[in-house]
Amino acid sequence: MIDIFDKINFIVFEGIDCSGKTTIINELSKIIYDIYNKNNKQRDIYITKEPTEDSIFGRRLVEHLNNKILDSNKELEFYIEDRNIHIKNILYRKNNFNSLCLCDRFNLSTLVYQSTFNDFSIQYIKNKIDIMLDNNLIPCVTFILDISLETYLKRIKYRKDISIYEKDIDKIEIMKEKYIELVDCHKNIFLINANQKVKKIIDNILQIFLNFF
Repeated sequence: MIDIFDKINFIVFEGIDCSGKTTIINELSKIIYDIYNKNNKQRDIYITKEPTEDSIFGRRLVEHLNNKILDSNKELEFYIEDRNIHIKNILYRKNNFNSLCLCDRFNLSTLVYQSTFNDFSIQYIKNKIDIMLDNNLIPCVTFILDISLETYLKRIKYRKDISIYEKDIDKIEIMKEKYIELVDCHKNIFLINANQKVKKIIDNILQIFLNFF
């Protein structure tokens, strides 16, 4: 297994809110750390997310998710500008520390959320990203954590702060469908049943690494 992770430096986790991305990232990071430790090796594990807190754009987006302070065009532009800074940070960690980056949301979230809530076409968003992004960064592998609407409704009840994206159930269902459609459109994207127990989800992810890498 360590030979597999030695080849990988950027893993992305996608999915609607409440799909368990943060939990799975934290658990997987511990497992990867233990794998390296048992082989008497060390590797920097870099956990990150979008929007980030590293730029003024990311911090404004976090504020926007609670209060909707940006119009549609500004929101999309801020996500891309935040990613510009985010990619520079990821590449710095990779080049200077050989970091393995585990990222909560990346390009697919921008396509799915912006096309659903701001009525942009996916092609328009892709074109905008191509124009504004300084450097593109392709994940080695992306896992889409898919949950049922029933699971979503059970989990959202325990959220203290609900973002503007989490309130429209009809659009949550639309986003679920869009994520599934994207699985066949990009390389190394895997759909994971995230209605299961955390251990089962992690086992499924590790099995994909064994089978495909």
